[in-house]
Amino acid sequence: MTDWNKKLTNLIRQNDGTLWGNWSMVAQVNLGDYGVINPETAEFTRLGNIAELYPDFFSTGSKSTGDFFYKTSGVQKHSVTEKISGEFLEPDTETIISGGIKFSWNFSQSNDMLVNFTAVRSDSLKPVQNLLRVDVFKTLLQAAGTAGKRSNSGGILPGFVVVTDVVKSAGGFMVASESSNQKFSIGGEAKATSALVEGLAGDVKAGYSFTESTDSIVKYIFPSPNKCVMRNEQAPQAHIAFRALSFNDKALLTNWKG
Repeated sequence: MTDWNKKLTNLIRQNDGTLWGNWSMVAQVNLGDYGVINPETAEFTRLGNIAELYPDFFSTGSKSTGDFFYKTSGVQKHSVTEKISGEFLEPDTETIISGGIKFSWNFSQSNDMLVNFTAVRSDSLKPVQNLLRVDVFKTLLQAAGTAGKRSNSGGILPGFVVVTDVVKSAGGFMVASESSNQKFSIGGEAKATSALVEGLAGDVKAGYSFTESTDSIVKYIFPSPNKCVMRNEQAPQAHIAFRALSFNDKALLTNWKG
């Protein structure tokens, strides 16, 4: 079985060496989550949330970071966007219109990967120094002990982490190929689909109506078909990556890389 989350993490670390990927987005990773990361697979096992237990000690900061686009060398986007026939939902007016567009990519190699998300922001947990407050650290120490990450000197071993940053997106997709010569397409109403693929701007709504792919494509897409998202939307969003802090006994290891 392919460790897709490890491959995603390696891909995005070509640009940012401190991020961990969140392949599939099925398990949301939230600020203040604590648990264990397996560096071999980049998988995070959540045990609890320290910010929920001690809300008075932590706050949240947020900033926009632009679009989130990564691909391996074997992924090639078709140079011409295909115009297609059919009836598709136009999100701004919530009406059905005739005609749309389709974007397509070829995946020439096994384990090729495409990550394409728009309207991305990064939320941060502050101040991380409060993780060393007596009651807070005691809670983390107990959890580390149950996970086999308590040191002989009464501290916490590297690998037990607290999530300090979460990268979220209004929408997009992550796609990978399990074998060579695969294809993935996404299509729908022209303006909404273009916004999802090429980037949200202003008050435009992004969305799509359908996807097509060959048999050996693995894909995760947010939102679901015929749903739309906007740049400033605060509703549930795609949690696509995160940063974590770990420990060396009783010292903080910020931006832990594994």
